[in-house]
Amino acid sequence: MNKSFFPFTRFILFLLVLFSLFANPLQAAELTFAWSPNTEPNLAGYKIYYGTASRTYSMIIDVGNPAIIDGKVTCPLTVLPQENTLFYFTATAYDGNGFESDYSTEVVVDVSADVSSTEAVFLFITDGFPQEDISAVEETALLKAWQVQKLSRDLYQSFSTVWASPIYANMLSDAQHHMDFVHILLGKFGIFVPQDFAGIFTDQETQDLFDLMLNAGNGSAVEALRMGAATEDMIIDELQILLPQTANFEIQI
Repeated sequence: MNKSFFPFTRFILFLLVLFSLFANPLQAAELTFAWSPNTEPNLAGYKIYYGTASRTYSMIIDVGNPAIIDGKVTCPLTVLPQENTLFYFTATAYDGNGFESDYSTEVVVDVSADVSSTEAVFLFITDGFPQEDISAVEETALLKAWQVQKLSRDLYQSFSTVWASPIYANMLSDAQHHMDFVHILLGKFGIFVPQDFAGIFTDQETQDLFDLMLNAGNGSAVEALRMGAATEDMIIDELQILLPQTANFEIQI
């Protein structure tokens, strides 16, 4: 196979979701990758390369043209277990004549059995994007984002025990993952995160809001749904406030 930078441009591969990890040495990890689609008219498909050493890929998978979801090419991938728990992933685009682009930015995933799925997913490294310092504004915004995610997680945790609906169990898992994502990012920047006690917040304003929403949701199934929707709105609002304030690549991811 000919590998040529031309006619494709480099693109960045992002690891989005890890659905399951090695619960035991015989299980596989289910990963989902996404990247911005190539726009060349002669695009024929994509390949994902991975292995247990950086830029040394023992596996090549032709994934064709996966579905585009929310503007991103989105591709699930099953990784078979090996003794090494670090996997290095990259992707290429190819045309109908067999010409292939250069490798994308590399993504590293630690699928150790002794760490949580979120920790494993988000301990990733991207070539060419060194860790940047963050400003006081970015630090405050990240801590606020973590608190809002915690508020939603704690509400869903309570509502799931009061109201017999699978909605809350699903949203609880989602909120926990998002909360953990921000926690890991804070840790990477060396920012202290308060201890995580359900229903307890160091910020009094957040504590008062949580207590108010909890009481409303515990008293009515309809109000519980409304409180859940309100927390999702708050999360979106926090992201919309944060993103224009930062040019930091890792925060934007």
